[in-house]
Amino acid sequence: MIVLSHYQAGPLLEARRRGETVAVASPDLNLTTVEVILEEGGVLFPGGERLSWEQVEQIAGAENKCFLVEEGDIREIRTFSEVTGWVRSL
Repeated sequence: MIVLSHYQAGPLLEARRRGETVAVASPDLNLTTVEVILEEGGVLFPGGERLSWEQVEQIAGAENKCFLVEEGDIREIRTFSEVTGWVRSL
């Protein structure tokens, strides 16, 4: 499972602008780090999960959200409580 926020996505975009082909990223909100490959089309994580640069830009632009990366898709992490009627997100 990969969980990213703008804190992880921003440095990936900066590394791309510098022309780097490898970067260090955290797939779990800075609990651990891994080396990722920066490709023309996006970012490749060690487990084979890929993100397009458009997805990385979307995550980087969302300063108050965290995203779950699954099967090439990103999904904002949030839940609804039937008890309180409130939506909560990371």
